Amino acid sequence: MAIADIVKAITVTAELTGASMSGSAIAVMAQDLTAHHSDEEIIGALTRCRRELSRPLTAGAVFERMEQSDGRPSADEAWATALDARDERLTVVWTNEACEAFGIARPVLDAGDKVGARMAFRDAYERIVRNNRSSGKRMSWDASLGWDNCQRETALKSAESRGMLPHARVAALLPAPTGGFIANHLFGNAKALPSPEMSEDDADRASRWCQKLKAQMTGGKA
Repeated sequence: MAIADIVKAITVTAELTGASMSGSAIAVMAQDLTAHHSDEEIIGALTRCRRELSRPLTAGAVFERMEQSDGRPSADEAWATALDARDERLTVVWTNEACEAFGIARPVLDAGDKVGARMAFRDAYERIVRNNRSSGKRMSWDASLGWDNCQRETALKSAESRGMLPHARVAALLPAPTGGFIANHLFGNAKALPSPEMSEDDADRASRWCQKLKAQMTGGKA
């Protein structure tokens, strides 16, 4: 989409909301909007302005709506998630900005001042988000891994379903599968079943080999 299309969209929105804007003002607004935002974000925000504004259009109204739809959690939402990062058992999926802000607030929280820590977090988070938005820096999601594998899988798959983490990233962070044909033969208590791609002859040979190895490991005779 050319900048002329953005100028046209601004002009129409200004007219429909009763704003009196010169051609120069519209051109400057278009330049400001396109400096760090995609055409889709701008058009979406202008569409919301036409539907929602009961006052003349301003650049601030457009930026406000783009910020509301950029996927960033509010400070309170980010704080609630960050609190879980204290528990080493839990896997936490949070933004890079929440992680940075929590690093600033963590010493206050560790000192026992939860109210002061929350205030420090909010101030830091809002400042970081504001600076990143003004510079056009995108928010990104990441995971802080806990030692509870079951909870980790739940948290990561939930993040994937919500579009926070891509499938490849989730797959790389999930706990490695346990068991398997060889491991179950050697260490398992239940009967080990071959994998679908394993032939009966291969399974039989592997089973005999495992029995021999297991006997050697336990000091028996094969």
